[in-house]
Amino acid sequence: MANLHAEVEVLARKLSLERANKLSGTQALEIWRVMQLIAIKGSLDEVPGPVLEAAMTFNKYPEARKLVSEKALVYERSSDTRRR
Repeated sequence: MANLHAEVEVLARKLSLERANKLSGTQALEIWRVMQLIAIKGSLDEVPGPVLEAAMTFNKYPEARKLVSEKALVYERSSDTRRR
């Protein structure tokens, strides 16, 4: 049974990383902001359910969390550059 649990965990991690890879910059930024709210125990009352669920899922897996953060940062920087 432990082996099955380990296999499921590996699959979940892989799927989370694939899902993070498919996010647009806008989506990554929105999810990243919610991940920050979770980290500081901020209010999540106004966060749409699917966004909160995605943030919680990505938070479980360091590789996915890092990818979301990097995509959000790239998007935010490119948005700042376009505004100038």
